[in-house]
Amino acid sequence: MAATNEAMALVTRAMEDFHYELLESGISYSEDGTLVLDLQLRGSSPGVDSDRPVVLNINLEEDIPALLTSLQLSGRVNEAVTERVRERLQQDGVDTQ
Repeated sequence: MAATNEAMALVTRAMEDFHYELLESGISYSEDGTLVLDLQLRGSSPGVDSDRPVVLNINLEEDIPALLTSLQLSGRVNEAVTERVRERLQQDGVDTQ
């Protein structure tokens, strides 16, 4: 991503020799099932600009009910594939025990 996005290239360079001073985080979970994680990382990166502070704000948001549903569906697909492979091996006379 850094190859096509100047901002990400700058972040990548800054993180190569990052000296952090502060890490703050917050987490919230709303009634609709949305989980939000906020991170703020402050410090400096001599290789980018030693006179200016580097502040990274990262916000991650996830719909937990949708994630759990997806994981359940994924598990069911995995079980179905495993069962089909087992059946096919048994048809071919391979011991699956």
